[in-house]
Amino acid sequence: MKILLYTFFFFAFTNKYKSQENPLITVIKLISAEEQADFDIALNYIDINKVYQDIPKNKRKSTWKEFVAFNRNLGKDKKFTSSFKYYDYDVKESINANSSNVEFVSQIPSSKIKSIVYHLELENNHWMVTSIKYIK
Repeated sequence: MKILLYTFFFFAFTNKYKSQENPLITVIKLISAEEQADFDIALNYIDINKVYQDIPKNKRKSTWKEFVAFNRNLGKDKKFTSSFKYYDYDVKESINANSSNVEFVSQIPSSKIKSIVYHLELENNHWMVTSIKYIK
């Protein structure tokens, strides 16, 4: 009986205090999953209902998939790449209690997109991307 009780407390304690990924890791995993068009994995890191809230609810998932597919197909052109070049950006991360921003600021002065800001919210001890802004 004592072993069962100790086991219960051990799992309750480790579940409560298990380490969570930080927002930057969540964004990197999202970008990686999207680059591979692995939508099932990507859905672990993005709340498409919040990111695409301006799109009718029944079209949000298909719009997201079309956007990802467009970016992947663009990468097949020799002039472009769908690979995210992290080394071209300065990365800023700010974390509050239940929200966070991860910002990629371009180091290239002539870049058309000056920064990309991912807003994340903590949901069930897991960071989720809830908005993405491209700043020109």
